[in-house]
Parts: sequence; C-alpha cells; structure tokens
Amino acid sequence: MKKFFITLAVLALGATAASAQQLSVSAGYLNSSFLSSDDKTDAFNGFTVGVGATKYLNEYVGVATGLYYSFLNQSSEKGVGLGGFSASGKASTNEHYFTLPVHIAGKVDFGGFGLFAQAGPSLNLGLASSTKLTASATGLGSTETTSDNYGEDSSYGRFDVLIGGKLGIEVAGAQVFVGYNYGLLDRFKSDNYSAHRSEISAGVSFLF
Repeated sequence: MKKFFITLAVLALGATAASAQQLSVSAGYLNSSFLSSDDKTDAFNGFTVGVGATKYLNEYVGVATGLYYSFLNQSSEKGVGLGGFSASGKASTNEHYFTLPVHIAGKVDFGGFGLFAQAGPSLNLGLASSTKLTASATGLGSTETTSDNYGEDSSYGRFDVLIGGKLGIEVAGAQVFVGYNYGLLDRFKSDNYSAHRSEISAGVSFLF
C-alpha cells in the first residue's frame, strides 16, 4: 500500500509539474503535536519549505501537488535542587520530513485579489528523527547522549498519510495561507500507546 501511494504521488507530481499553469515556491511556520489516547503531547515547532505545481482544469478547479521539506524541534528541560546540590536534564528532538500532497485546488478571482483553497491527502515520510539528552549535576559534570528514534528496536513509524489542506488570499503574484493536516496512521507500533499527528501551518508562496 505504501509503495502504491508513493508511486501514485510521484506520477502525479511529474504529470502536474510538466503541464502546470502555476508554479510556486513556499516557506512557512509549522506547529506539530501528537494527539494520543491519553493526552496531547508538547508541540514541535519548525518550518517548511518547498515547491508546488498546480494545473487548473478550468477557471475555478484544478489539481495541486508539490514536494516540501519540513524541520521540527521539540525541547524540554527540568531541574531539581536540594541545599547546595542541583541537577538538570534537557531533551531536544529534531525531525526531518518530506511531504508530497495530491490535492484538489480551487480559486475565485475578484480582480485585484483572489481566494484559493486546496484539500486532500499528503504522503509524509520521516527522513530522520533524533533525540539528544543532556544531564548535569553539581560537582559531577555533564553527560550527553543522542539516540535514533527510527532505530532497529524503535516503535516509532516513519510513514504517514495526512489529510487536510490550506486556504488563503492571492495578491500581486503571492499567496498568504494557513493550513491544517491530520495524520491518518498511528505513528507508534505499540499495543500500549497510539498517537496521530496534528499540524498547523502558516506561510507565503511566490507564484511563477
């Protein structure tokens, strides 16, 4: 199933880009967290950049795809103190993704500006995910370890299918947008825990 979706998305990207009426370069802010059966995790913050291609079938409706890179970071720090003794620990997780949307696109032109929207599925592939743990204590120095979250014994999955889209305003060859995506797949292969990705984005695209 994964290979089918990836093949379909790559073919859609190639076909749309080859005949695109509108190409774009985008950059924006990304806020991502996991919605689990227990609670909502602390948010990851980062950015997304990429290229897009839209083929309009008529004045209002078309097909949009693209290839986008995302970087996300989540950091937390805790400290304890007792008398003259203190200890602290910090965890920082960095994640890198490629996302390939296959969306239905719509737009309405009002002359000086336009409104647009895109919605549909996106293939989301985790390229790398690592967590650096730093611990220090008074008089004992500090230690630092880095772990691969996609390691051989990990229950954390790389692949996801996102459903969502974005909407915004287009003026003077640029688009300002907000978006939302929800992960359909459970990212944790564990009997005791399940979680789905929830993402909010905002950014700007420049059209060619």
